[in-house]
Amino acid sequence: MVTPSGSAMPTFEPESGQFTATVPDSTKQQPSRWRLPEWFAVSQVAGPALLYLPGSQVFRVPLRAGVFAFSLMGLVWCLRRSRIAKVHPSWILLVSAAVYMAVMILHPATNTTMAGLAQVGMHFAVAAPLFWAPYYFLGDYKRLARVLTILWVLNGASVLVGILQIRDPGTWMPAEFASVMQTYKQSIAMYQYRAGDGSMAIRPPGLGDYPGAASGAGMFVAVMGLAYLGLPVSLPRKLLGSLMGMAGAVVIFLSHVRSSLVVVVGCAVIYSIILLGQGRLRTALTLALLMAVCGFYSLLYAESLGGQSPIDRFATLLEDNPSKVYEKSARLGMVIGAFDTYLVEHPLGAGLGRWGMMRTYFGSENNLDSPMMWSEVQFASWVLDGGIVLLSLYLIALAVAVLRVVRLCLFHQSLKLRQWAAVIVMLSAGPIAFLFSYCPFYSQMGMQFWFLIGAFEGLAQSEQGRAVSGFEAEADVPLSYEFPDVPRSPNDTAGFGG
Repeated sequence: MVTPSGSAMPTFEPESGQFTATVPDSTKQQPSRWRLPEWFAVSQVAGPALLYLPGSQVFRVPLRAGVFAFSLMGLVWCLRRSRIAKVHPSWILLVSAAVYMAVMILHPATNTTMAGLAQVGMHFAVAAPLFWAPYYFLGDYKRLARVLTILWVLNGASVLVGILQIRDPGTWMPAEFASVMQTYKQSIAMYQYRAGDGSMAIRPPGLGDYPGAASGAGMFVAVMGLAYLGLPVSLPRKLLGSLMGMAGAVVIFLSHVRSSLVVVVGCAVIYSIILLGQGRLRTALTLALLMAVCGFYSLLYAESLGGQSPIDRFATLLEDNPSKVYEKSARLGMVIGAFDTYLVEHPLGAGLGRWGMMRTYFGSENNLDSPMMWSEVQFASWVLDGGIVLLSLYLIALAVAVLRVVRLCLFHQSLKLRQWAAVIVMLSAGPIAFLFSYCPFYSQMGMQFWFLIGAFEGLAQSEQGRAVSGFEAEADVPLSYEFPDVPRSPNDTAGFGG
């Protein structure tokens, strides 16, 4: 299906007097201008943001599906143009999972053929960036920085709109909410609370159409604010990242989505551990101090806008130890049910189109052999769609992906690759954590996960190509040409934020 590219070879540049890495023509790095990855990043926020416009609910299905279709078109485009680099080790597991799901279309309890095909298409769309992203990031750190900046800016816009929706809802709240909210008018009341000025506020959707959706943008912006501390970016960028990170935390408080706050704190802890593992004690301490200060002032500002309600909502996280708090939530019951009920009753899968939006959009309630089943956590969704086979394949694929990045993060010779690997590990922690409370790998969150894993794979392949065994050592050329003057010791990183 995909042929691995050849290894990069070093060549001597007479003008600079240095050895540089070259890549075979099939995987040669293209000029760093806007290409598929940048437009993919724009589509991740701009596509759903169109639902913020009045009258857009008529086009809700194509707008939501278009974001995933863009990912699939990217894969087709790259295959046609031979723009597939050596793929990530997880690819065979994801393809095997898709093949098994395709077989599940024949399951007698599959709701409709169209719903089954849509579910398989969703799986392919979420995983597709892992195949086409590495090509575009071969040695191109600037492209990765640009893509993350695009996501940061667009999500930042959603965060600011979310705050304005509490300050001035008459101007900034969308005219229409998601169609399901319009169908069940009583649902709106579930997402209301009394704001600081005494009025009834709705959890901010940001640039979206579902109450509380701004928390997702807030989570990304807050985590990126932490990431800038450990990257070699300018001081103004670090300060702006911190300020926007505070805004992200504010909108999380105003949205009442506790899981988003837990993920941000968890990402900060993971990032700190990685920084310590890399010997960057100063950056880890700065991160801890910034988290405390920004968290305190974010909560104060959220209280001034949202009243006592945000404090009461998030205070429940401190009522008991985290395991007890999670145990009291409905999500734990769903995770347990995935294994002791669904997996026992459907060890090889329950058929496709049995749950979620694929059933709503493409299924039929007239199929009495395929009654609806409930799933709001990823484990249950995998079990329903493919039983122990799909569950195992995907969990192993995730483990391979995360362990590969962590290993490169801690042990690779290139300082710049290690710095970016730490950021990728932190950004990847969110989707992994949401396995227990959401279905991230049937959503844009999972698609962005595989996109970042694929992007980093391109960077890692370039670095591995440059470090040709024995050659650079004989020539006394640094293993990482991005920072030729820095020490090679992982602990000697004081000049780069540590």
